[in-house]
Amino acid sequence: MEEMLEAGLHIILEKPISLDWDESVEMAALAAQSDRYVMISQNYRWNPAVLAVKNAVEANVVGPIEAIEWSFARNHTSTSSFVAWRKELEEMFLKEMCVHHFDLMRYILNSNTVSVYAQSHNPSWSWLDSNGSVSVILGFESGVHVHYYSSFVNRGTDTPWIGNFRLVGNDGAIEVYNDSPCIVRLDGSREDIPLPSMAYTGLKHSLFHMMESIRDGRKPLTHIGDNLRSWEVVCRAVESIREQRMIKF
Repeated sequence: MEEMLEAGLHIILEKPISLDWDESVEMAALAAQSDRYVMISQNYRWNPAVLAVKNAVEANVVGPIEAIEWSFARNHTSTSSFVAWRKELEEMFLKEMCVHHFDLMRYILNSNTVSVYAQSHNPSWSWLDSNGSVSVILGFESGVHVHYYSSFVNRGTDTPWIGNFRLVGNDGAIEVYNDSPCIVRLDGSREDIPLPSMAYTGLKHSLFHMMESIRDGRKPLTHIGDNLRSWEVVCRAVESIREQRMIKF
């Protein structure tokens, strides 16, 4: 990365930043010293349902969010394109998949994580060498409490890639099931949240956003310094699993 920055290049990296936390911190520090942009492609952010929910949270449609329930489950079988090093990676599922959802939480709440307690498990039918499911309790600096369950070796109905989730406030909840967001009021009434129009989604929007950022002279939203916060959640969750305790940042 250093050679590319010295050559005057902007950089897009796939997540995670690095498999080593200390190296990730060094890379972010290196990028901060450069006038070039280093962006992590967090393509899950660029989803109409995610943007609709973020806008609803910022509009306080159910009051300040205080609790979140988030579930992701897919049967990502061994026929998928997993090379050996990914299959054998310690807590691969957390590092490769869950980082997307932790990043979405930070993005939607505009808040950072301050504590994590995690446990992982590998069902008997799993084809993975490391654990294929995880339960995580997260605390955010805004006071939001999150319960997160996720599985890559699901049985039964799969969720969408962003998962299904509920954000709960004093005046109701914002619920997202099958990529369709709605507001659920205290009297049980439901109001669909319109999906915003997006010219590009997913990876295409990541590339578009990077080009816009370069053109406008502003850091991309998922620049390496910001994404280090999302990656830290994963690294601390792995630490929590190893040490069987809550980790405070």
